[in-house]
Amino acid sequence: MQTVTQWIGGKPVESASGRHGAVCDSATGAQEKQVGFASVDGVDPAVATRSRLGRTGPTAASTSAFPATPEPFFRL
Repeated sequence: MQTVTQWIGGKPVESASGRHGAVCDSATGAQEKQVGFASVDGVDPAVATRSRLGRTGPTAASTSAFPATPEPFFRL
């Protein structure tokens, strides 16, 4: 089964916790993939990378659960 990896600093990182969760198709309920859960030791590098990148990192635009309203393609 395909495992969805975590991404830290723009690179895939395999879960070291040994724990996984199901990723299911919402229409059928069938499991399609699994996602590796982070361990306590795996969170520290992610937090350190994010702190180092500050607001200029790849997710600077998505720092909240609600994305900013996109600018229109054109104005009338």
